[in-house]
Amino acid sequence: MVLSRNMQQSINILSMQTIDLKNFIEKEIIENPFLEMDDSMNFDNNSINDRLTSCEQSGKDNNFNQEELLSKLVEKALTLKEHVISQINLSFQKDEDKSIAYYVTDMLDENGYLRKPEQTIAEELKIPFKKFDTVIKTLKTFDPSGVFSKNLEECLKIQAIEKKIYNAKFQKLLDNLDLLAKLDFKSLKKACKLKEEDLKILISELKKLNPKPGRDFITNGVQIAIPEIMIKGDKEHGFYPILNDNAIPNCFYQNYINNKNLSSDEKEFCSKNKKNGD
Repeated sequence: MVLSRNMQQSINILSMQTIDLKNFIEKEIIENPFLEMDDSMNFDNNSINDRLTSCEQSGKDNNFNQEELLSKLVEKALTLKEHVISQINLSFQKDEDKSIAYYVTDMLDENGYLRKPEQTIAEELKIPFKKFDTVIKTLKTFDPSGVFSKNLEECLKIQAIEKKIYNAKFQKLLDNLDLLAKLDFKSLKKACKLKEEDLKILISELKKLNPKPGRDFITNGVQIAIPEIMIKGDKEHGFYPILNDNAIPNCFYQNYINNKNLSSDEKEFCSKNKKNGD
């Protein structure tokens, strides 16, 4: 049996994975003048609202509502640095202070820590350390709590002070985080000079703090993956998988070229691309 060119192309397309099919269609749309992108498949405000409403209905048991969900989506769309810069613009009036703050913000790691020694940064900027210290102290009051800390101990201390649970006993626990990491509670109790019950209470309070405040934000350059399969349904009627049509671009065939004034090469080009478009 001899397969026609169209049948061969169809079999080839059916065997493609979603990412390969997406790339193939995008390439064809660029190269073939008879194919047009169908923009109607893109998400609009109505489709987003429909999805939010659906999430709200399915999440009633968990006390979710549309406003909270939308707020979470907007918040998660920010990177840590974007979130910090918005606070810099509100907190500093002088351009010099803003420039220092921007410079330091660019040094934050993904966890929100400022690993480079503060004295070194001041020397790089060629400014008095007192000036730099004034700016960095303001930055350390920013949200998320603990951002711009030089290490884990300072990060947890800032959060403990903010939550009003910091005291001399808590500082002793922070001074011995290495023992806590080793789960050496016997040595930890001795080093902190605390009773077992007091130590348990402190550790319980410590666990409520966030050792990586920057992790609540997206990473720079992150790409959102579009799922190939989506799950629909509810608890009452059951759940089922469906293919996500938005995972690949949608296109349509459009013949708007008049062949009358075309050269032989141009007619051949059009004929070939018409067949590919079909």
